[in-house]
Amino acid sequence: MNSNSLFLARLPIVTPGVSIVRMELGDLDRLYEIESDPITRTHLAGPGPGAKKDWIPKARAMVLDEMAPGAVRLSNSDAIIGRCTLSCSSPDSYSLEIVLASAFLGHGYGTEVRRTLLRVAFDELGAYQVTAYTKLLNARARALALSAGFKETSTDNFWRYFTLSQADYHSLEME
Repeated sequence: MNSNSLFLARLPIVTPGVSIVRMELGDLDRLYEIESDPITRTHLAGPGPGAKKDWIPKARAMVLDEMAPGAVRLSNSDAIIGRCTLSCSSPDSYSLEIVLASAFLGHGYGTEVRRTLLRVAFDELGAYQVTAYTKLLNARARALALSAGFKETSTDNFWRYFTLSQADYHSLEME
């Protein structure tokens, strides 16, 4: 069992706006487009232009080994708009990652995926805490984390790190 297994076992997860499903081999070209997009790359350490021939075999192996992230699709279509991961980083602690195509930022999809993954982590998997990280300059992701109750815990030359405890999550739920 890998760090992503407990999350993958819960898929598909369907919400009004998005569906989170298992990544399939046929999804990799679209995922590469999302991750190599210049706007996405300003917020993510994704593959650069021309890296597809190296990136696709690695991503393919992750899908076959059931270590791939979940694919985020619009609920009313099969269009992939991003990916997400909820990985067990240590006992009772999970790491959250959400990447959306730049055309779908600012429409509430990231918030919907975040709420869904936090509910799964805390209410279904019994997480004590969830961590997340963003690039230093990614103001949108920082605002998304802070609005969810995450506390910024540290930074380095490239990343901001955040933590949300189970107690803080449940106190926010009551508000």
